[in-house]
Amino acid sequence: MCEWILLNKPLIVFLIVTLLIVSASLPSSTVKAVDWWSQPTQLTTNTAYDITPSFSGDGSKIAFMSNRDGNFEIYVMNADGTSQTRLTNNAAYDGLPSFSGDGSKIAFFSDRDGNWEIYVMNVDGTGQTNLSNNPAADDNPSFSGDGSKIAFSSNRDGDFEIWVIRMDTLAPVTDDDYDGQWHTADFFITLTATDDVSGVTDTYYKINDGPTKTVGADGQPSITTEGENKLEYWSTDAAGHEELPHETLTGIKLDKNAPTLTPSVSVSNGTEIRSSTYTLNWNATDAGSGVDHFEVRLDGGEWQNIGAAQSHVFSGLSDGEHTLEVKAIDKAGKATVYSLNLIVNTSPIGGPGYLEEALLGVVAGVIVIAVGLTLYKIRKRPKKP
Repeated sequence: MCEWILLNKPLIVFLIVTLLIVSASLPSSTVKAVDWWSQPTQLTTNTAYDITPSFSGDGSKIAFMSNRDGNFEIYVMNADGTSQTRLTNNAAYDGLPSFSGDGSKIAFFSDRDGNWEIYVMNVDGTGQTNLSNNPAADDNPSFSGDGSKIAFSSNRDGDFEIWVIRMDTLAPVTDDDYDGQWHTADFFITLTATDDVSGVTDTYYKINDGPTKTVGADGQPSITTEGENKLEYWSTDAAGHEELPHETLTGIKLDKNAPTLTPSVSVSNGTEIRSSTYTLNWNATDAGSGVDHFEVRLDGGEWQNIGAAQSHVFSGLSDGEHTLEVKAIDKAGKATVYSLNLIVNTSPIGGPGYLEEALLGVVAGVIVIAVGLTLYKIRKRPKKP
């Protein structure tokens, strides 16, 4: 050091002279004495060691370590030294507390598990959790300003280096796979929870405000009650966070039964009618999803959607057998069909089909032949002189 000063003596002299000249040229009013600190105030008073204080982010609390109770433990007090409270209580060494930025957590190190580990606890001392859990020596924790990380030193790779632990500050997120559609049979809704830091411990749920179940013990939620159901669900993680507020899924639709279709007719299958028009009436109900619409068809043809009407006129029916059908379809897609078989006979005499016309043709033919023969015989008679 002395050698460096001797070698650079001209430079040092130049700097000193320059500083003196600049200082002398400044107005005396610009030179002020500034007090950057106040006189210290004693906050703890006892014969023990109270050391390594750490302010909370808002400056209202101070965490520190003390051996006043026989071994080093973590304490917290107000910033004015009042309300000194012991947070840890065991025979091990607990020290070097560090507040999280929001003041809700305190990190510290302890050898309570046989070697130095990094722990975190709530500001009231609850929830003391080993974060590092490693056979190496982990100590000197320090929270990041946003509370999302804890830096610490560790010799886990052979010598002491700086390491970082990500803090789990958020609750898990749970999603469901319900498609929003009506289902026609009992079905499961799959709940999927994610937590990138501490991991999901379990997912809980209640169906229609029933008892609380877990996916781990009871499996995924099974929807078995017809109508519209409700599912409340949430998850927890290893850091003790519970997903709040709970997710609530409503309008879970299940309809296992087809509509009830009741015809309003005065005839039975096989009845003969004397008109080419027939009006079919009916009533339909569905206790699950409700009736969506009706369809009709004639003689196995294409179904025709007639909307919500509960009556349909089948017209232009030719003589012979016909099958009239109506189908009630509910909002879940289940359907009930009613069929009515009729015989249409619009002939003037009576009888099925075209028998009457055939008989009339035969009778008419006989009459024509008889008249013809009679006229022939009359013409063949000899004329009187």
